[in-house]
Amino acid sequence: MKDDFSKHIIVNSEKLNKLIETKRKIKSIELDDDLFLISYHDINEDKFINDHTEYNISVAIASAITAYSRIHMTQFKILSENKIYYSDTDSAVMEKPLDEFVIGKN
Repeated sequence: MKDDFSKHIIVNSEKLNKLIETKRKIKSIELDDDLFLISYHDINEDKFINDHTEYNISVAIASAITAYSRIHMTQFKILSENKIYYSDTDSAVMEKPLDEFVIGKN
C-alpha cells in the first residue's frame, strides 16, 4: 500500500513560482496558456511521508470490509433474470434496474 498525501491544484505561472519556493516534490503539467496542474507535498508533511508508524491504517479491517462487500454483491451478480455487464466492489451495471427495496431509498 503506497501512501500518497499529494495535493493537487490548478495555478497560473506566477502562483507556480511561489509554490516552488514553499513546497516540495512538485510535479506540473501544462494545461493551457499559463495554466498548470500541480501536484505537491507540504514541507511539514515530511514526518508523515518518512514515518509510516504515524498512519492510522488497518489492512485487516480494509480486507474484511472488501471481502464482505464481495459476498454482499454476489447475491445480485447471480440473478439469472438480470444480465450483469460489469461489477466492482461496491457497484454493478446490470441489464435491468434492481427493485427499490433492494437498493433502498435516498
